[in-house]
Amino acid sequence: MNYSVPSRSRLNQYLLNRGWTREERSDVWVYTEPGDHTQPFRLRVPPSESLDFERLVFLALQTIGAAEGRSADEVAAELSEWASESFGLRFLNERNPSLDEVAFAIPKLRQLMLYSAAAEIGQFDSIVRNVPLEATKFVKDFCEFGHTRKESFGIRVEIPVDPQTQLVEGGASPIGRRLLLRLMGGLHKPEGYFSLNLARVFMELTENLHAAHEYNASFSSFYGTYEGPTRGKVTADIYQSLAIHCDKIVRDHAGAREQVIKGRVKSIAWQDDFRTAADATILWKRRGTHTLSVKMVLDRETALKAFDYARDGLDLAVAGTLIRPVRQHILENPIVVEFGDHDL
Repeated sequence: MNYSVPSRSRLNQYLLNRGWTREERSDVWVYTEPGDHTQPFRLRVPPSESLDFERLVFLALQTIGAAEGRSADEVAAELSEWASESFGLRFLNERNPSLDEVAFAIPKLRQLMLYSAAAEIGQFDSIVRNVPLEATKFVKDFCEFGHTRKESFGIRVEIPVDPQTQLVEGGASPIGRRLLLRLMGGLHKPEGYFSLNLARVFMELTENLHAAHEYNASFSSFYGTYEGPTRGKVTADIYQSLAIHCDKIVRDHAGAREQVIKGRVKSIAWQDDFRTAADATILWKRRGTHTLSVKMVLDRETALKAFDYARDGLDLAVAGTLIRPVRQHILENPIVVEFGDHDL
């Protein structure tokens, strides 16, 4: 028998579509066929990383064939053409990426799936503060993560597009297909496709993966011919577009206001060897409330003084435009009001 071993998600999608019912027993999925046999056929599918996964899949194909009056080869051939699509990150250089790069990339790809699914469930929000339970369940139950070595090393996520995985009533296409369209569309133009969360994950991948890489998608013909882009890279221009997109979202949600802050310099460091500007964080002592960390960029003259006051443990008071993007405070256009350890 010659066939490629189907993934757990594809086999699950195929069985549910044919009317088999699934029962979860710990990490093992147990299926019961829909026929009217006195003793219905049952099969078990363990997690993909299980040592006996291939053996149990082989038995599962035989069981499906026996239940439906077909050969296991016929079942395997149909499975290989079934409606499953994929999104992947492929490294372009000849050498394999480092283990650190792979360990960083896999959870980031999972975040891409979660934030994309969140955007497809309910109303799209430019900032995803809480991923809906339905999105988490979709990624957990239906998205299969794995490594590939075709041409070069890559990380691939297999996503079902079958109607059994449809989570939004009345949608033009199942969630898996819409998820892929969002990812590929946003890689070419983030507006309207990417939330702040999605854009930042792509930026973080670009900043931390030193090996050349690209993103690609595989679209099934199950729903007709797809003629859109199937590959994308975060080039310098795309990275700039993502940064501008993030900045716009932050400003729209931050409630910017003019503010004077005062407090100890928590950290300060030059941005480059030329020492033209420095990144600083001040612990803002607000009256009657807890201390907040506020980030800012200081010009050279201000930074030199701030380094001195940080060394001496004195307070720095700065005026600027305070914005509050997700989980942080930023002071833009900072101007020194005063230096010294005394009240404003």
